[in-house]
Amino acid sequence: MSGPASHFLPTALAFWLALSLVFLGRKARPGAVRLAVSLVAAAVVPFIPFRGWMLFQWVAVLEPEPSVTVMALLFAGLVSRAGGPKLLRSCDWNSAWAFGATASLLLFPTTIGLSSVDIYSWGWCKGFALAVGLLAMGLLLKGNRLGVVLLIGLLVYFLRTGESNNAWDVLIDPLYGAASLVVVFSRIIFSRVDPKSQIQRLKKFLQN
Repeated sequence: MSGPASHFLPTALAFWLALSLVFLGRKARPGAVRLAVSLVAAAVVPFIPFRGWMLFQWVAVLEPEPSVTVMALLFAGLVSRAGGPKLLRSCDWNSAWAFGATASLLLFPTTIGLSSVDIYSWGWCKGFALAVGLLAMGLLLKGNRLGVVLLIGLLVYFLRTGESNNAWDVLIDPLYGAASLVVVFSRIIFSRVDPKSQIQRLKKFLQN
């Protein structure tokens, strides 16, 4: 994999953020030593060579340019996990998962050729960016911080700091879309299941 190092910087940064979250675990407010070790380890792992490429370059094959949205979500999650302020509340996370799942369901049929409407091409139109801006403003008026994330994405889009000139690529990427679908559909499935009844069935099964 060739190219300047700056070309892979967003992928390496996203990989570091994700690994930092994994290494920190789910424990809230880790100690200073654990925090430092986790962040340093997460910074070293992406640069481990494997079959001629560094690990983050292998990740770039699947995620060549992480979206601004996923970068913001990873950053907010890391700050909260490290003991900092909650940049995104539960309602903001719910909106982020819903946005990612909806965008994925809209784009997926186009990607595999099941739809005659090329929704992805909308991302090159200024009108689409305006629609996203209106959505962001609506979210902000309701106090939802996902609106801030979307506005940051639009700012990056208009500044043309990314590789792609399509607004979709700034707002969503395959891994964010897949994660959003998993979260949304798992919540739909498990919301229909009574946890108490499942525990009782498990106890009866174990007793037998």
